[in-house]
Amino acid sequence: MRQLRVRSSGETTRTRLESIVALLSEQQGTITIADISLANGLTYYEAAKAVDYGVRNGVLESAGVDAKDSYRRIRYRLTGRRLPGDDLGGVSFDELIAHWR
Repeated sequence: MRQLRVRSSGETTRTRLESIVALLSEQQGTITIADISLANGLTYYEAAKAVDYGVRNGVLESAGVDAKDSYRRIRYRLTGRRLPGDDLGGVSFDELIAHWR
């Protein structure tokens, strides 16, 4: 499994979710919160919070429970939906404000 070296201090939940999406895109499978925590150097809480953010925004979905250990072993996969805010098409905030005026 590829390790993405994301520092947990100062990182936002969105940044953590972006690293999870990158990991799952490369891996093309399912992953548990424990696996995410190990691969990204996050605490279990940080990884769970990012996964929850991804599920709420439709980026991640539950892919079932690992048969070996059902406790804390829910597997997640990508839905194919983009992260919220990724659909701005490269328009800067200043351009949006100028257009709005």
